[in-house]
Amino acid sequence: MEKGDLRCSRGYQMSSSAIVRFAGFAVLFLIAGFVGPANAETLSADQVQKEIVGRSLGYSGAFSGNIVYQRGGKIAYTAKGKKFSGEWKLKNNKMCTRLHTNVREGKWSCFTFSRTGKSTYKTSLGYKVWRK
Repeated sequence: MEKGDLRCSRGYQMSSSAIVRFAGFAVLFLIAGFVGPANAETLSADQVQKEIVGRSLGYSGAFSGNIVYQRGGKIAYTAKGKKFSGEWKLKNNKMCTRLHTNVREGKWSCFTFSRTGKSTYKTSLGYKVWRK
């Protein structure tokens, strides 16, 4: 063992330069993770109309299923294998929805879509969404 080398409890030995390189890669990896989806592009109302509305989408989060934001403001979706409906409108680049379920009691809720890939998105409510 040379000066500056470290030995862990399991007997592995690392030089101080290897530790510095490892720490540097760890920091870069963490930074890359924070820069990714957290800084993803938030879709404008025009982009939502073009990329989301009228398309069959899959989603996952607290619930998972399929959803279509139909042209004309209606929503058709599935959750836990059951079919549901609702309404949507765009307001200041936010998708506002009113779902016909007992959970939301018909209240409007608004969120944004952020692009995470070519045809994948994340909502500001934490749901992952993808085009089918």
